[in-house]
Amino acid sequence: MLLAIASQAAVTAEKRGAPERIGLLAPSAKDCAAAAADEVVVCAPDDPMRFRIKSLPPPRPKAPVRAETTLVGQVKGSVTADQQTMPDGMISRRAMVNLTLPF
Repeated sequence: MLLAIASQAAVTAEKRGAPERIGLLAPSAKDCAAAAADEVVVCAPDDPMRFRIKSLPPPRPKAPVRAETTLVGQVKGSVTADQQTMPDGMISRRAMVNLTLPF
């Protein structure tokens, strides 16, 4: 039984042959003019690069983020993070609030 199924599958594969090739490319401008009266031809611009992804612009250098704002008049307030090594070897991490007033 298995031998019969295997031989039938081999014969069916031989009868099929190569699959039919379907052209999906858009016709060129010269093919658009030569279309018969009973055909519907959709013509498109012949631009092979239209679907390609454009290259990215060069990256901008990132400026450091500053949390700073004007509070009242010319007084500015900012918040920064700081760390300092203490004499005993421990690291002190802290948030600093700065108020700046020009003279």
